[in-house]
Amino acid sequence: MLIIVTVLAFIFLLAIISTILSYKYINEATFAFKVCVYFFGGIGTLVCICLTINTWIMHVTKENSVIELNAKRDSLIYNLEREDIILDRVALLNEVAEFNSKVLTSQNNIDNLWLNWFTDPAYEEIEPIDLESFK
Repeated sequence: MLIIVTVLAFIFLLAIISTILSYKYINEATFAFKVCVYFFGGIGTLVCICLTINTWIMHVTKENSVIELNAKRDSLIYNLEREDIILDRVALLNEVAEFNSKVLTSQNNIDNLWLNWFTDPAYEEIEPIDLESFK
């Protein structure tokens, strides 16, 4: 994911640089240079539009995501508290570990300048499940 964001940032930077250069040297520019300017400018614009839409969708749907994540967490805790589930205990523990991993990774990504645009902000409000209390 970090590689994708870095490549997109590089393309956006090229778009900005080529646009500045095209304004400065507009009369002296060759056809190839003008094509590059329009190409990187178009790519940069599309990247900005996609990131804006993605960020908007993430923040608009945050309330529903929090409700779904809390329901998933409560379901896992309920199943952990039940003593009659013995055969599926390993599968349940794997599911809890996967949930905790996703929560912790997303919480770390929220603090990251490059990755927070792609991370659901609902994970800020979710706490990982403490398996020590269920042993």
